[in-house]
Amino acid sequence: MRRVEGKVLGPVVIREDTSFHGMIDGDATAAEGVTFVVHGMIAGDLHIERDATVELRGMVAGSAINRGRLILFGVVRGLVRDEDAGSTSVVTDAARR
Repeated sequence: MRRVEGKVLGPVVIREDTSFHGMIDGDATAAEGVTFVVHGMIAGDLHIERDATVELRGMVAGSAINRGRLILFGVVRGLVRDEDAGSTSVVTDAARR
């Protein structure tokens, strides 16, 4: 898995398995079939394509439009919308123990 750190100007399309630590200033899209682990902030919207998995351990300032799999440890300030076969799991503090 590729590791990326720092601030990135969006929009960004993640096309390979990536662990991101920092801030995306704009929208981010997890392309079909990738795993994207976010330890930081996405200042725009998050788009998750079919067969993509996003583990959000940070924050999305906009909305999350999910056509894949979203595992939510963090915060989405806007709406979380599952489309097509999208699936969202929310991990609470109790579930982490």
